[in-house]
Amino acid sequence: MKKTMIAAALAATLTSTIAAGAQGVGGGVEDAALATGVVPADRIFAGLFAPGQRPRFRRYVVRRHHTSYTYGRAVVIGAVLPARGVTYHEVPAEFGVRAFSYAIVDGHPVLVDLTTRRIVDVID
Repeated sequence: MKKTMIAAALAATLTSTIAAGAQGVGGGVEDAALATGVVPADRIFAGLFAPGQRPRFRRYVVRRHHTSYTYGRAVVIGAVLPARGVTYHEVPAEFGVRAFSYAIVDGHPVLVDLTTRRIVDVID
């Protein structure tokens, strides 16, 4: 009984922390995602690539040997990159991902929404 109550209290705390971050209260979505490793469902852009395109896109990016930006934080979906210092590259039309650009962050290819500088996918 006691363990159940503790588990319920922990779950409620975690849920409220993520909900507060999603509503712009407290540290924000990025901080909640980085602290908990949980990204709210509305922040995940599933199915950005057509089947088979994701590994092909990764190979394309790796062959370009772009300079990697040193972020120094967890490279996760939902993280917001700084306004300066990151080099963004256009995703070729052949990959069908028109709404986003890509960058190399701490050695990881990432798709980024340039309007918010938010990472929408980590291509590992």
